[in-house]
Formats: sequence, structure tokens, C-alpha cells
Amino acid sequence: MADGVSHRRFLDLGWGIALPVSFWFSGLMYIQGYNYWFSLIFCIWNYWLCRLIDPDLDLLGASTAESTGMKILRKIPIIGWILVASWMAYTTFYAGIIYSLGGHRSIASHSLIIGTIGRMIFFNIPFWLFIYWERLRTGNVWNFREVYSDWRMDIWLYPYYFSQFLMLSIGDAIHLLLDTEMVKGILYQPKKNNEEVKDFKPKWGNFVDMILRMVFAYSWNKIHKIFRKQVKK
Repeated sequence: MADGVSHRRFLDLGWGIALPVSFWFSGLMYIQGYNYWFSLIFCIWNYWLCRLIDPDLDLLGASTAESTGMKILRKIPIIGWILVASWMAYTTFYAGIIYSLGGHRSIASHSLIIGTIGRMIFFNIPFWLFIYWERLRTGNVWNFREVYSDWRMDIWLYPYYFSQFLMLSIGDAIHLLLDTEMVKGILYQPKKNNEEVKDFKPKWGNFVDMILRMVFAYSWNKIHKIFRKQVKK
């Protein structure tokens, strides 16, 4: 598996994919009647968020993404350290939830669609709590139509969340690709002494394993073992 430095390096290289996709998505939103520049800014912002919201936040220890968030937040005057403590508590809470659902590199975190949407929901909760906290003064908290109108969600809600899913999916795909055996020793060199670099041989089995890990977070070898057990029965 790739280390945090390798993940960050390839995430930065991923801008070469994210930017063209951002222009395409913004054009698509413009055709649908949304503001082109809003959509483009949302895409750029959400791909940058991949530095903070990545699959390795499921680690109970400090991950590269968690450390990045701490470095950014502690620079904020006066309340910086309060935000750092809140960030650590929130990411630890997320890691605890994933631990109960299977732990590090389980389908709950290290998979496209399921893992990506799960992080989107969890890390957007504070934003929606802030919106509804502001609505507490009116006493009509659960009237979503009023909230939708007051916050002008007709302008930004659709392009923001679709761009977030799109950009986080690109970041997650890069991350999960680096976690496969297929690219080890080709795109990066393992840092751990006890992890040997295997000669890469392009086989269909390696390709299938990569796809299964990225989409289902499940290796081909595990599926094969389960199949053999069922045959023996």
C-alpha cells in the first residue's frame, strides 16, 4: 500500500484530470441554467477538499489528511486550536464509525460510491447543523422549503453537491488505485522495509483485482478463497 507522501503527490498530479473535468462539468451546469463560474469554483474547491477528506480518515491514529487539516486550522487566530481540537474529535468519531463497520480499508471507507457518499454525508453534517441552528430562532426548523428559499439553494445546491461527488470520486479513485498491488513498484516505491517490491506482470487477474478493490474494496484473492470454500462444502 502507498504511504501518505505518495498519496499526496499523486493527488496533486490529479489536478491534470480534475481541471478538464471541472471545465466540462461547469459547461454542463451552464447548459442546465446554472452559473458557470459558481460551478467551476465549486469543482476546484471540492477537489482541494480531497486533501482533507480522503479514505484514510478511517484510521484511528492521525492520518496525512487529518494532519493537513490541523496545520491549516491552527493558523487561524484566536480560535485556531479550538478548531483543531474539534477537527480531531470529529475525524476520530468518523474513524470510530468506520471501525464498527469493518475498519480500515473496508468497503465503508475504501470504495467508490459507498465510501465517497459516506464521507460526503458525514462531513457535510456540520454545515447543515449550522443552517438549522440559525433556523432555531424562528421555531420552524424542519420547513425545508423555507430553508431552501432563504439560503438561495436553487442557485448552488445541485451544482455544489454533484461537483463534490465528482471531485471526491476522482480523488478517491487515485487513492484506491495506489492501494492496489498492481501499481506497487511501478508508480511508487514502498517505504516499509518489510514490504518487498514485486515484479509487475500485466495480467487480467491484476486488472480485475484493481477494479474490485476500487469499487468494492474486496480483493480477487478473497473472492477466490470464498468460492473454493463453497465448492468444498
